[in-house]
Amino acid sequence: METLTSVDVDQLYRSEYAPLLRLAWSITGSRRAAEDVVHDVFVRVQRDWSDLAGHDNLPAWLRRSVLNRCVSRWRRLATEARHAARRSPRDESVVMADYMGDVWLAVRRLPMRQRQVVALIYVDDRSPAQAASVLGCSVETVRTHHRRALEQLTHTLEQHR
Repeated sequence: METLTSVDVDQLYRSEYAPLLRLAWSITGSRRAAEDVVHDVFVRVQRDWSDLAGHDNLPAWLRRSVLNRCVSRWRRLATEARHAARRSPRDESVVMADYMGDVWLAVRRLPMRQRQVVALIYVDDRSPAQAASVLGCSVETVRTHHRRALEQLTHTLEQHR
């Protein structure tokens, strides 16, 4: 069983932090939330290093973990929003104030899997095959989600012109 060394964690953190942060930001729309997600993933890396050290594709595992954390965060926020809406009306402009640009706002309104595919391809610079590996699905599924996302984005952005 391998032991965690500070060099291993430091090297992994230095090489993967920025790309993972961009990936999480593209999904969450918030730098603070993205940082929380990525830090949570690295805490898990430290905790589970003995199981992860021999992983055959640790970068893909990291990306999948970040995407899963983003989904969990989104679900938690949706639940909190539903509960808050029952208590008092909410101003949507306050909720959506933390976005940068119409494109990423439109991306964040896509279904989660399409959002993940867009983030992996355009933010994390992954090929459809690499995105499929990260998401644990077929390349054709990634291509379908990608095509549907681009169609929806084109439609949405043309309406706002």
